[in-house]
Amino acid sequence: MEFFRTTHIDFLGKRYICLALSAIIMAVSIWSLTGGVNRGIDFAGGTEIQVKFASAPPVADLRSHLGGLGIGDVSLQRIGAPEDEEFLVRVGSSQRPDAEPAQGSEAEESGASEQERVYDAVLGALRDLTDADASAQAGKLDLNVAGAPEIAALLAGSEAGAMDARALAQAIVDYRTTHAGLFHAFSDLEQVEELTPEVREFLESSTRLGPLTVRRVEYVGPRVGRELAEKAYLAMFFALAGMLVYITVRFRNLSFALGGILALVHDGTIAAGIFNLWGGQFDLTIVAAILTLLGYSINDTIVIFDRVRENMRAMRGTELVKVFNDSINQTLSRTFLTSFTTLLVVVCLYAFGGEAIRGFAFMLMVGLVVGTYSTVFIASPVVIAYESWVRGRRSEAKAAGGSPDRNPRRRSAAGR
Repeated sequence: MEFFRTTHIDFLGKRYICLALSAIIMAVSIWSLTGGVNRGIDFAGGTEIQVKFASAPPVADLRSHLGGLGIGDVSLQRIGAPEDEEFLVRVGSSQRPDAEPAQGSEAEESGASEQERVYDAVLGALRDLTDADASAQAGKLDLNVAGAPEIAALLAGSEAGAMDARALAQAIVDYRTTHAGLFHAFSDLEQVEELTPEVREFLESSTRLGPLTVRRVEYVGPRVGRELAEKAYLAMFFALAGMLVYITVRFRNLSFALGGILALVHDGTIAAGIFNLWGGQFDLTIVAAILTLLGYSINDTIVIFDRVRENMRAMRGTELVKVFNDSINQTLSRTFLTSFTTLLVVVCLYAFGGEAIRGFAFMLMVGLVVGTYSTVFIASPVVIAYESWVRGRRSEAKAAGGSPDRNPRRRSAAGR
């Protein structure tokens, strides 16, 4: 299928304008990245708690309440649609990344104690702000926060749930997790098929439904975060180095490799800069997105370079700019269809994929557009500039050294 039959667009006639535009955007992206990035707990270390409210209080009240806990740097972010009433609470680690690392069980105990301390402090502060009936129902298990072991222990002590307390407790937690996220009323328990009426009555009398639930808790130590960041940088470095070697070997020409790698640096820098300006959080998922877009971009570049190599043989003596323009026009339909269909999928992921992959999808959206652009307006001009420079050096060397005639008969005739 061809979307464009025959085109004769002078892409490279506008290469200097595009290079200037790219330089400006690159400068803005570098300024954005050097000014500070929003690092996730994967890299910064700390505790991340995802909380869902039955009815959330004002964001300003939540921030002021959490900010006064004295447990470190606390940030609050609403996630999902406003009606979801979900927030992400991030607390920076109190341990210094350059501190002497604890060993073995000592390190595990240190991390566990910090996570437990932060979790208890955050949960307690949120309950103080939202749970008006906490004191009246003190001592009752909160069914919206309790885990399966706690619910199982409660059921095991009753005649109603003594038969299979663990299975019943897990069924309650699974329903709470996969449905609304928390129980708004005890009547919601009627939807849990494994529960008998006796168990439901027992839970209604011996538990309470708090106004919030904890959907997820993650903890990363500061040293682990620093190591993950270092490994992410190494992954990108080795990916670029491997591509440089591969393209040089495949095309047997350093200019193609330099063009491809400089385009990848351009793509990664601009995509990361725009993502940072967008307010995204850098974590391992975003590193995966950057590596994905680098791979996609170099694939598109290699397709065009392959056509350029074929045309350089078939169009000997033709100016490089025309060879590249013809090659880009000949592969334009393939480039457009591949990029458009991939972009369509990524846009759908961004729109409907949920908060968990929104940053990943946004990074890919930007990367697809920038990567397609860079193949034409960055990689190709770099190859043309490098080849022109090499040919100019050869011409200068030839002119400086003369052009000796290697035909002995012609030299002899000239001597006579």
